[in-house]
Amino acid sequence: MKCPSVMPTILLLVLLFTCILTLGAASANPHAQIVEHLLALHDPADVTNALPEIATLWPDQSHAYTQCVTHILNILTAAPANEVVVQASRRMFANVATNSIPWDHEDSSSLLRLRCQLTHQCLNVPLIRTDISTWLVIASTLGQVRSRIVPNYMKQGQLNPPNLMHASSQEEAQRARAENQKKIATDRLQLELRVADRELKLLLLTSMKEASSSLNKPQRGQFIARIKSLARLNEEEARQLE
Repeated sequence: MKCPSVMPTILLLVLLFTCILTLGAASANPHAQIVEHLLALHDPADVTNALPEIATLWPDQSHAYTQCVTHILNILTAAPANEVVVQASRRMFANVATNSIPWDHEDSSSLLRLRCQLTHQCLNVPLIRTDISTWLVIASTLGQVRSRIVPNYMKQGQLNPPNLMHASSQEEAQRARAENQKKIATDRLQLELRVADRELKLLLLTSMKEASSSLNKPQRGQFIARIKSLARLNEEEARQLE
């Protein structure tokens, strides 16, 4: 006779347990909530306020970061030009192009590649491409890349490093393997730095003139001098900007 009264209690407990699991999953993956919120944005006026949230996704949630940046750039591209969109575009680009890269990270080469790809993607937004400050940021990024390039770098990692093949213990083999993996990561980074150097330099030499076309001669001279300094351009490269 008591069984019917037990059923509502069981159902209530099941419902409570389900709610707890749902809340636990949401709290365990706060980035999913951020992405969901950002992908729901459609008004350029909301972009600036969303930038701090986007920034929390870099670098550990790089896929989610890319997804959100692409969505925001699509909003800015479709929006009619006004002061709100101009400011949102500038801040979005600065958010992307100035992202810090943990250079000691084992996947720093991939993060550098992604940042360069997103920088190129930002230039599809006319308000970003034609903004003078954009090219100062790109020049600064190129200078940062060049400061990390090791001159005459020689590959260090090996497929079968001798100290691993001749290790006398498991611990020694693990150390040798870790050391070799670190060298391989450095090899990849140095290669990616050189690729980024070529791509960013090409951007400056071929696409910057559109943004600086409205400057008068003295202003343009000062602008080119600033670009040269920030990007660490040599004299031959700087002449191609004139």
